Amino acid sequence: YSNGEVAIHQVSYHGDTNKAPKLEETHRWNAHTLFGCPSEVWTCSFLRGAENVVLSGADDCSMKIWDIRQTQRPVHKVGDREFEAGVTAISSHPSLDNIFAVGSYDEHVRLYDYRKMAEPLRKVSVGGGVWRIKWHPSTWSGESSCRGKLLVAAMHGGCRIVNFPSLDGGVEEEYTAEEADVLSEFTAHESMAYGADWISFGSPELEAAASCSFYDRKAFIWE
Repeated sequence: YSNGEVAIHQVSYHGDTNKAPKLEETHRWNAHTLFGCPSEVWTCSFLRGAENVVLSGADDCSMKIWDIRQTQRPVHKVGDREFEAGVTAISSHPSLDNIFAVGSYDEHVRLYDYRKMAEPLRKVSVGGGVWRIKWHPSTWSGESSCRGKLLVAAMHGGCRIVNFPSLDGGVEEEYTAEEADVLSEFTAHESMAYGADWISFGSPELEAAASCSFYDRKAFIWE
């Protein structure tokens, strides 16, 4: 929330499809401040493999890790010694426990392992402030050949497809901080690219992406 808070809601579905789902708030806490004032929370995420863990990122140049059973203080904080601007996007890996990607206004995407938080596994420059990160859709089914592939909307830098090779087919305990690859760029937007998502055809060999930008009011589909 813009007031620095993070909240968790439980969605309950009824057997009657004519009734709207019930939305109930179960947790709320003050998560981020800057100079004693609330700092806008730009992103939050659950973490695969740790059911009580929530990640949050905000305009205060920090990412925090929370245990929702005890939210008085974060379990871990990565602050401005690592991030040079606000933390805008966090995405837990769909099929790998403990692995998540973090995007920031400082124009970098970072890959983290929750078990090794001293530093990111890898940091890659994408040429613009990061607003959206999307794992390749095949990762939801556990497909190993694209497990390290990310689509990034990088605002004035356009869009990038980034690959972390150490996630492709590797054994979980053997993730390394090897070089990340920028596989392709899309820079046709004449304004800041805020939105991006994959278009899936059910095969890693057939893939495309869609992206949109704000001020020029344009959307593109590209390979």
